[in-house]
Amino acid sequence: MSFVASKLGLIKVNINPGYVERELEYCINKVGCKASANPDLPVAIFYTLGTTGHSKAATLTHFGIVNMSKGVTEHLEPYFTRLCTPIPIFHIFAEVVGVLNVATSKCQIVFPAIIT
Repeated sequence: MSFVASKLGLIKVNINPGYVERELEYCINKVGCKASANPDLPVAIFYTLGTTGHSKAATLTHFGIVNMSKGVTEHLEPYFTRLCTPIPIFHIFAEVVGVLNVATSKCQIVFPAIIT
């Protein structure tokens, strides 16, 4: 989804699916996005946990995401063929370090089963 949104010049907003109605409403109303393909403009918005109040929007640019992924790949690629991502995909770490790095480093991604 991130790759498609980026290719279309859209900003993908990741929101915790566990949010209750008022939290979802806050996040949806807070974000006003416009399409862009400029490396300095936003490509994704992730909402923080909001432990001290409302969730806060963390905006990532094309440049920032690609640089983060490139840096991790350059340092870790020689050491892994599989990457376990136990963090939900709506987290920045799982999305960028997990999914994007797997695509750029050609390693396998593993999502653990949900423990009930």
